[in-house]
Amino acid sequence: MTETTEAASEVLTIRNLSVSYSQGLGRPRLRAVHDVDITVGRGETVSIVGESGSGKSTIGGAILGLTPVDSGSIRLYGEEIAGVTGKGRRALSARLQAVFQDPFSSLDPARTVRDSVAEPLRAETGLTPAQVRERVDEVLRRVGVDPALASRYPSAFSGGQRQRLSIARALVRRPQLVVCDEAVSALDVSVQAQVLNLLDELQTEAGTSYVFISHNMAVVRHISDRIVVLYHGRIMEEGPAEDVADRPAHPYTRSLLAAVPVPEVNAQRARRLARTAATVRTEFAPVGGVGCPFAPRCPLAEARCVESTPPLVEFAPGRKSACVRIEDSLAAGHEEGVALTTLKVAAS
Repeated sequence: MTETTEAASEVLTIRNLSVSYSQGLGRPRLRAVHDVDITVGRGETVSIVGESGSGKSTIGGAILGLTPVDSGSIRLYGEEIAGVTGKGRRALSARLQAVFQDPFSSLDPARTVRDSVAEPLRAETGLTPAQVRERVDEVLRRVGVDPALASRYPSAFSGGQRQRLSIARALVRRPQLVVCDEAVSALDVSVQAQVLNLLDELQTEAGTSYVFISHNMAVVRHISDRIVVLYHGRIMEEGPAEDVADRPAHPYTRSLLAAVPVPEVNAQRARRLARTAATVRTEFAPVGGVGCPFAPRCPLAEARCVESTPPLVEFAPGRKSACVRIEDSLAAGHEEGVALTTLKVAAS
């Protein structure tokens, strides 16, 4: 992670991004992302965290051109890339790459590792076969894979090794931005730590920026400079990683923290019982899209939470929250933040 991001130039700038999906003939479109703003600086890791269905992978897909955008802007170094397709999108691959949850999505099982890692270089003109081989060997060494093994097929490697190979494929063209969508969620905890440390080391070497998409607060606490917390397509909270994890300002962030396993058995049991006992409060359900979407699940919800949709406001330098009870949530989140700090020390 970078020491500071204030002076970093903006690599990625997302403004007022909205995305919706068709639900079938005669049904209204499902709004998956609502007017989201996100900025990523050079050499910075910004994590988008949330439950399944929060819209985080939709944002990743929009950045990569895999998901059509309803409205808004996505700029890479000031160049508009939303809606870019065909040759324009292929040209972007030199600056923008992705690492997905399943390494087989980027590694063809019928091709050798060398062929798969080298494939992005085929779009780069002027490289001789010897130069391509040299570039592939270089990136394999950087991710900790012996180039002598490159003639093997993906099935010969473990899950952690395959993810390293996927990272090599993403980095072989030396991109400025990499979107990591649940890139470690399918790996064992010990292997997760290795891959996260690898991403951190490569970032330090090359100044690469990451958009890191995950549902796991412990993971994003470990790798992020800043965290964006997403729920039902809206940003609930945003700020420096340590602040968001240690002093959450939104009740939804607290619920994500409470879902992270803790090493103390009694504390873990108490958390599980508390989540089981929680009930949906239908009186706080938003009507007509107005109100806080988290209100029915929120222990702090009150009438004003559904009178209007809470805006995302800056309540401290670099910190934002879409909650009308920020101070109460900060106080209630202290215990969860301490637990996350313990996890971070264990993972380091």
